[in-house]
Amino acid sequence: MRKLLSTGIVFLGIAGAPGGEVRNVGVSEDAKGQCTYDPRLSTLKQFFREMGSPAEVYCHDFIRASDQNNMDWRLLPSIAFVESGGGKQPCGNNWFGWDNGRTDFTSVPHGIRLVADRLSNSTLYKEKDLDQVLRIYNPNGDYPRLVRSVMQRISATITHPLIDN
Repeated sequence: MRKLLSTGIVFLGIAGAPGGEVRNVGVSEDAKGQCTYDPRLSTLKQFFREMGSPAEVYCHDFIRASDQNNMDWRLLPSIAFVESGGGKQPCGNNWFGWDNGRTDFTSVPHGIRLVADRLSNSTLYKEKDLDQVLRIYNPNGDYPRLVRSVMQRISATITHPLIDN
């Protein structure tokens, strides 16, 4: 095992984001503003990097929107990956194919927040299981399987930075 830094804080690196904002890859803030290690951030970043996707700079936005809307943290990135390759083929900052791709969002984070809010709070989706939500989101019969397979691929990339394999 690797030893923790004497402060107990682990920084995995930084990623530049649009607008010059700098984000810690594996570190997030809890409700009290304390920095904590969040393996989901480094996992998403690794997944998107391996897929050659520009979405890796928005990992924090995906996690935050998922947490704020009490949804599986892998769902939004998976939909974005299925719909646009994780931003490889976006249409007006709409990485989700929202509204059949006709909606333009002011920014990618705005799209992430709006889609998360709608999937959690719209009566169309609310109180439905994942497969029902995905069938409503995209009626293609294979869509739930596609999104679930990406969710599984994301989970498969989970690693713990403090343990050598």
